[in-house]
Amino acid sequence: MSRMIRITLGIIVALSSFGCGEVVGPRALLDVTVQLSSDVLAPPGSIQVRVVATNRGANTVRISPYVCPPVFAVYDAAGQKVGPYTPVCLLFGLPPRDLGPDEAFAYEHVWDGRGYLGSLERGTYAVVGEVMSSAGVVRSEAVTVEAS
Repeated sequence: MSRMIRITLGIIVALSSFGCGEVVGPRALLDVTVQLSSDVLAPPGSIQVRVVATNRGANTVRISPYVCPPVFAVYDAAGQKVGPYTPVCLLFGLPPRDLGPDEAFAYEHVWDGRGYLGSLERGTYAVVGEVMSSAGVVRSEAVTVEAS
């Protein structure tokens, strides 16, 4: 087997162990919330996005908040994922983190308001926290932001 095929298979196996492809919501185990520093985004300004994952279960839950893409997503009014813009993704930058019962992990990101294709058009967008865990991808409730 060629080296490239082995590397590709290794990446697929590693990502599948975190449930990348399936979005689930085991709210009884992991609670994910998202908070924004402002509900209005006016370029060239930026806002702070804070995603908190809290283990509500009795057992340890493994999360991987450092993998690409970031731990939040931006959706337009039609429900299409439009951001955030991520110039470079490092799949294995930092190790996963284990959360004990009632333990929380907060991830903070300064978002400049760019989507996948550059600046977002004026309108209302939904920001959703998305944390990879041993139970799959757990999503928060959406918080809206107005791009002006």
